[in-house]
Amino acid sequence: MDGSREEKASDLKKQLETVQADLQRSRKELESLKAVQERFELVMDATNDGLWDWNLLTDEIYFSPNWKSILGYEDHELENKFSVWEALTHPEDVKRSWDMLEEHLSGSRERFDITFKMRHKAGHWSTIRSRAMAIRNSEGNPVRVVGSHTDLTRVERSSRTLDQFFEQPMNIHLLAGLDGIIHRVNTGALTILGRSPESLQGTPFMDLVHPEDREKTAGEVASLSREVPTLSFINRYSHINGTYRTLEWSATASVEDALIYAVARDITDRQEAYRELRQIHEIYRRSIENALGIPYHLDLKTGSYAFIGDNVSTVLEIPREGFSQQALIDMIIAREGRHLDSSEDFQNMRTRFLKGEIPVFSNDFQIRTPSGKEKWIHDLSLPLKDEASGEVIASYGILQDVTERRRIFEREQKLLARFHQSQKLESLGVLTGGIAHDFNNILAGLSINLELLHSRIALNPAIEDHFSSLHAGIKQAAYLIKQMIAYSGKAQRILEDVNMHDIIHDAVGIISPDIPDAVRIIKDLSAEDPLVSGDAALLQQVLMNLLVNAYESIGDDNGSIKISTALRQMQDSDFTGSAFISLDESHHIPSGSYLQIRVEDSGKGMDPDLRARIFEPFFSTKFTGRGLGLPAVLGIVRQHQGAISLYSQPPEKTEFSIFLPRSSEQ
Repeated sequence: MDGSREEKASDLKKQLETVQADLQRSRKELESLKAVQERFELVMDATNDGLWDWNLLTDEIYFSPNWKSILGYEDHELENKFSVWEALTHPEDVKRSWDMLEEHLSGSRERFDITFKMRHKAGHWSTIRSRAMAIRNSEGNPVRVVGSHTDLTRVERSSRTLDQFFEQPMNIHLLAGLDGIIHRVNTGALTILGRSPESLQGTPFMDLVHPEDREKTAGEVASLSREVPTLSFINRYSHINGTYRTLEWSATASVEDALIYAVARDITDRQEAYRELRQIHEIYRRSIENALGIPYHLDLKTGSYAFIGDNVSTVLEIPREGFSQQALIDMIIAREGRHLDSSEDFQNMRTRFLKGEIPVFSNDFQIRTPSGKEKWIHDLSLPLKDEASGEVIASYGILQDVTERRRIFEREQKLLARFHQSQKLESLGVLTGGIAHDFNNILAGLSINLELLHSRIALNPAIEDHFSSLHAGIKQAAYLIKQMIAYSGKAQRILEDVNMHDIIHDAVGIISPDIPDAVRIIKDLSAEDPLVSGDAALLQQVLMNLLVNAYESIGDDNGSIKISTALRQMQDSDFTGSAFISLDESHHIPSGSYLQIRVEDSGKGMDPDLRARIFEPFFSTKFTGRGLGLPAVLGIVRQHQGAISLYSQPPEKTEFSIFLPRSSEQ
C-alpha cells in the first residue's frame, strides 16, 4: 500500500517536472517570439511601413500604429477591423484586392502584392503598396496572413518632380550610366541638338561628342566615377544638321548606382559672342597700331572725350579741341535704310550700349562734314565698367572712314541685283516666247477652221452673233500672244528707216479717243533727226503701251502726259546707271548716238517694290490688267538694241525713257 503510494507520488513529481519544463520552454519561446515581433516592428518603423496581421481561425485583424500613421491617424483613432480598411480604400481597388488575396490563399498565386489608393485623414488619396504572405499549417491550409503597407505617395511625387525636371526644354537633362550609355534624356536634346529623346536612349553619348573633345570628356567621366562632381565642363555635341553646338555641363555621379546625373546649357551663341569680341579687340589693336582710324576714349561722367586722335581734324574736319559727342551726332544724316544711320536711332543704340545692354557698339552711319562732304563712318567701341558697381563709366573705341568701302560694297550689290534681274528676265523671256508660239499655232488653226465653218453654212442672226463673239475672242487672244512674243524678243521684224515723230503722232491719234478729257497730252518733239532703224509696227506698239500705262496711272484725276524727244550721245557706261533697266547678261549696249523718247506722266508714281517688278510678265496692279504691256515694251526695245530707263518719285510722277540707236549709226 505504502509502496504504491510512493510510486504514484514519484510519477506525479515526474509529470510536474515535465510540465514545469514545458512551461519554461514555452516561456522562452514566447519571449523569443516577442523579441522577433519587436524586431519586426522596429524594422517596420525604420522603413516607415505599416504591419497588418490577420488570424484566419479567429477572423481577428491587427493594424500596427505605423499602418494607421501612414494615413494620418493615431493608433486609437482607427479600429482593428476589416471594415475600416474597406471604408478607406478606393471602391475600384477593394474588389481587385480581395480577388488577389483569394487567389493567394487558394494557392494559385504565390504572393500577394498590389498597389491601391487609400483615403488620407487630410482628404487626399495616398498610393499604398500592400504585400503579404499566408502562413499555412502542416496540412497546407492557410491559418494566418501577415503583410505590410508601404506609402508610395512620396515616391510618386518624387517621380513626377523628376519627370518635370526632365521635361524642361531649355537645357539638356541627362541620365546615363558610367559606361556612357544614355538611359534617359529630356526634350532639351530636341531643342538644342535637333535629336529626339527616343533616338538617343540606349546609345553612347560619346558618339555625339566632337572627335577633338572625346579625350577630355572621357577624363571628366573618370573623375565622376571617383565621385568628383563636375561644376563646369565645356565640349561640343553634334547637331542633327551636321553642325556642332557648344555645351557647358554640370554633373554628379552615384557610384553605387553607376549613374551620371548631368545638366547642359547651350552656350554656342555666347561663345560666338566671345569670339566676335576677341576679333573686335584684335581689329581695334591693329587699327590703333596702323593708324587706320580715329582712336578715342569717351568719359561718360563728363560726356567729353578724354582722348581723341589727332587725325579727327583730317577725317571729320573738326578741330581736336572742339570735338564732342554732340558735334558728331549733329553731323549724322538722318535717313531710312537697313543700316542704323539716323541720329535718333544712333543715340538710342548708344544709350543701350551705355546701360550695358549691348556688349559691343559696332555701327555704320553717314555724316555730312562742315565742308559738305558726305562720308560713311564705322564706330567700334567697347565699354569700360566700374569694378565695384559694374556701371559703364567710359567707352573706348575707334572711328573709321569707310566711305570707299561702302561705295564699293553698294556698287557690288547693285551689279549683283542687276545680274539677278537680267537672269530672271531672260528666263521668263525664253519661257514666254515658247508658250506664245505654241498658242499662236493653236489660234491660227482655230481661226482658219472658224472661217471655213462660217463660209459653208447658212447662219441666222442669232448664230451670227456667236460667230462674232468667237472672232472677237480669237482676236483678243492673238493680241495677247503678240504682246508675249514681243516681250520674248522673238517678234518678226521688218527693218526700215522709221521717223519716230510720225510714230508718236500716229500712236497719240489712235489712243486719244480712249484717254479721259481731264488728261492732257503734251508733245515736245525737238529732235532734229528722229530716224531710227526698226519695225514701225513694233515701235508704235511701244509708244501705245507707254501711253496706256501713263494715263492709267493718272486715273480719274486731272493730269498730263508729256512726250518729248532728244538726241543723246551716250557712252556704254551710261547704261549701267541705277535708273536703267537690266535687259539680259548678253545684251551689251554700245556707245554712240541715240534718240531718246521720254514719256512722263503726272500720276502717283511707283514705290521701289513696284519699280522692281513692273517689267515682269503677268504682273499687274490693275484688276483688269494682264501684265504684258510693259514687258512687251522691254522685249521690243531689247530686240532693237536699245535701252530703257525708269524714274519715279511718289507721289509726283513717273518717267520712262526709250533710247534707240539712230539710223545713221546702224
